[in-house]
Amino acid sequence: MAAAVLTWLVAMPLLSQLPRYVNLNPFTGRGATFPVAVALVLATVLLGVALVVVGRPRLEGPFAGVCAGLLAAWVALTLRAALYGTPFGYVGLGKDMARMSAMANRYSTTIQSADPWIPNLPAEYPPLYPWLIGRAAALLDLPAWRLVGKAEVVTMSAAVLVAFVLWQRLVGVWPALVIPALSMLTWGQPDKAFEIISLLVFTPWVLDVLAHPPRRRLHWLVSGVIGGLIVLTYQGWLIFAALGIAAMIVSGWRAAPDRRAYVRHLLAVMAVAAVVASWFVVPYVVTALRSGTQVVADLYQPPEGLLADLFPFLAPTPLALFQLVGLVGLVALRRSTWWAQPILLLVASAVVFRVVFTMRYVLTGHTTAIQYTPRMYGVLLTAAGVLTAAVWLPAVLTRLGATTGRRVLAAAVAIALGWAAFGLAQVWMPRGGATPNDAARAHLEPLPGGGYPRYAPADARTWWFPSGPVIRAVERAIGPVGDRVTLSTNERLYSYAAWSGYMGRGSGSANSLARWHDRRAEIVRLAGIGNADALADAAGRTRFGPIDVLILYRQPDGWYFSDIRFAPEQFRSPRWSVIDLPQRVVAVIRRPP
Repeated sequence: MAAAVLTWLVAMPLLSQLPRYVNLNPFTGRGATFPVAVALVLATVLLGVALVVVGRPRLEGPFAGVCAGLLAAWVALTLRAALYGTPFGYVGLGKDMARMSAMANRYSTTIQSADPWIPNLPAEYPPLYPWLIGRAAALLDLPAWRLVGKAEVVTMSAAVLVAFVLWQRLVGVWPALVIPALSMLTWGQPDKAFEIISLLVFTPWVLDVLAHPPRRRLHWLVSGVIGGLIVLTYQGWLIFAALGIAAMIVSGWRAAPDRRAYVRHLLAVMAVAAVVASWFVVPYVVTALRSGTQVVADLYQPPEGLLADLFPFLAPTPLALFQLVGLVGLVALRRSTWWAQPILLLVASAVVFRVVFTMRYVLTGHTTAIQYTPRMYGVLLTAAGVLTAAVWLPAVLTRLGATTGRRVLAAAVAIALGWAAFGLAQVWMPRGGATPNDAARAHLEPLPGGGYPRYAPADARTWWFPSGPVIRAVERAIGPVGDRVTLSTNERLYSYAAWSGYMGRGSGSANSLARWHDRRAEIVRLAGIGNADALADAAGRTRFGPIDVLILYRQPDGWYFSDIRFAPEQFRSPRWSVIDLPQRVVAVIRRPP
């Protein structure tokens, strides 16, 4: 563990700066090959050392730790190389990243749990990741949106390191080295870095707390802090695994030599986790009980479909075959190893959740985030594949009479890591063309004032919403916006300005505490008021507070917030100030009576 952490602390800052010095366009062949070239150099050196170290128990552990630290640092290098030349993170401000950037921007102005734009409303989405970005932005006096990509780099790199540290306590250093690498190959979206680190930590953590690993458990205080941080980072894995966790508690209690000690440890972990997560959970629960909720975010239909990757282990790929080996191993080894049955329970829990809530989706249209479940059981089966190979491969070598079994196992680890590194470099580096990938979209995202990042291809560029001109025009007209509330037809605005918002444009990321449908009904009501003065009065006292600024799209038949149409005549009064902006955007400012 010490070797891994120290290596990472030294190598990660150094390797992540290499893209600046080689100065390569990531869209070119040279730029795309750069991370693979570095991986090959590191692999050659480490394989040479491995020939000497493997078979010497005192050296194997620290050497594996060095490998883990370098692997984590290489992840940082690859992601930095992919984002070289753009200030944005993966996907730019598309998908969920406009909300993530807005949350980070909000947390640059407050330390309390908060909605990305709606004032006086606590967060519903786990806040720790954007909170850290926002507080770093405040400390460094930098725009929060410029730190999102850097946070992705650091978090993905740290995920490899922390997963190794937790797994090596449970299963040994070599499986612990391979598991995070192949887990990222299974699911490694850098824009979801916070979910990935949460998942890679969740599995070894829950095994340590609830199962009976051969080594002594982590102290209850440490385990409780980790559990609370998981809730603050992404709590979905706990929900998907709830049935499995319940079954593990019962099984662990029955198998415990000291049942009272097992229960005391579990309760202590839960108590600490509850305290750590209370900063987020308590405000949300109190507000929900007081004001009610209106769940609409899970009405969003993922573009890839809800049946994508339903059975990842049946796909015609080497990784799927590896996962299938993991599934077979979980069943075959559930009575002979301490880890197989607990992981099998977690997999079964996620599958049962998928089955039950798929039927709910059919009946109600609410997805309950079932599209995330294959990510969980896919990663679990990949880890199981590694652990199964660690059990069966030595047995096969022994039966075959191999005399160099340790070196064969070292070669297997090297092949697995090489496979993962090559696959990740292929996925993470930008690919342009008519269907750009997530890395390319980081370069295709327009800057707030217009223009594009340095290496943005000319085709498939994202349409520019003139956030910079909007911010400058409104602040010239009314001065610092302060507590004035904005209704913006494009949520990118909140990535750049920490303004209060009335509601989001769509329901896909809406806080259930915001009562999105009720707020939309208020906007529909306002759009039906024909008199400009009456509209100004009504906008100043809606059910959810005043609306001071409207940012609308100008179309030939009217001005639009989403699909809600306003007529220009509705704002022809001294009570309204209208500012025409680029890209058919218009800012309408309500003046006090």
